[in-house]
Amino acid sequence: MSEIVTTSNPSQSVPVNIGFILQPHFSLMAFTAAMDALITANLVHERPLYQIHTFGIDSRKVLSDIGIDIATDATVESLNLHNRGSMDWLFVCGGYRCDTASADELTYCLKAAYNQQINLGSIWNGTIALAHAQAIDKDVVSAVHPNSHHYIRTTFPNLKLATHTYEVSEHSASCSGPNSAMEMMLNMIEGQFDRQLVRAIREILSCDQASEGRQAILHGSAPEPAAPVQSRPAALQEAISLMESNIEEPLTPEELARCLAMSRRQLERLFQTHLDTSPSRYYLKLRLAFAHKQLEESRESIIQVGLGCGFVSSSHFSNCFKDHFGYSPTQLRQGLSRKH
Repeated sequence: MSEIVTTSNPSQSVPVNIGFILQPHFSLMAFTAAMDALITANLVHERPLYQIHTFGIDSRKVLSDIGIDIATDATVESLNLHNRGSMDWLFVCGGYRCDTASADELTYCLKAAYNQQINLGSIWNGTIALAHAQAIDKDVVSAVHPNSHHYIRTTFPNLKLATHTYEVSEHSASCSGPNSAMEMMLNMIEGQFDRQLVRAIREILSCDQASEGRQAILHGSAPEPAAPVQSRPAALQEAISLMESNIEEPLTPEELARCLAMSRRQLERLFQTHLDTSPSRYYLKLRLAFAHKQLEESRESIIQVGLGCGFVSSSHFSNCFKDHFGYSPTQLRQGLSRKH
């Protein structure tokens, strides 16, 4: 039962090698948010898309901003000697208390990586290390945590600071904190592969997404509307009808909002007010309920049912299905076979 997520970039070789250089006192939350997106991409897909490597500067053990030591794979010296050329991306992870002074080992590593045309990125204020190494092109706009803006403006006056929380281009990426670290990575994943993969990742990672408010954990059988159909606002009913008509190729929240001539925030408020959930959670439950019915009533294979309900791979379908119903599609089919 396997299905390969197609890529919008046929020239993208996999796995993509991404390295993270952890500075002392780096933001653990921002680092793990970035890692989570990549690891979930590997879980959703049928084969690993990303190979992740971690590096300390002068020690393999690096102290994070919350006092927890993280054991990295190697130091930047090892990176310089052995596998720097195999890296597709190299990110410098900073944090609120990271030293803004240059570190010789790090500067040497970043200069060499830049000269080898390895794509470079930064998290929180990792841009400062890149600037010390003169490893930022003149046209690159960098997203940096606001607490480092004054230092950058006075020390590197020619460096362009972003007005947004993250920036992604073909050869550079940066973000200013934990939330934007995940969004930055999702944006990169979409550019390297496709939107369907990112949607699958979001469905797994967004069960308690802050922007959706305090949500009930996804559990049960089918969506149970909080209000009778007759009392639903017309816009809400139209949104649900659009969802029901687009099961195989689900619409994004932005596409739904455009169809309804409203903003995404208005769409989220509409669902939260009347159904006590978010549009994305309701849509997922709707697709899972439809998939459950198809598994019971049709002879289509499990992967065919999953793909027909908008899931990008068998593992994506199985994980979401089991999280929701408490049993896998295979277990459901086995139970039905025993009954017959």
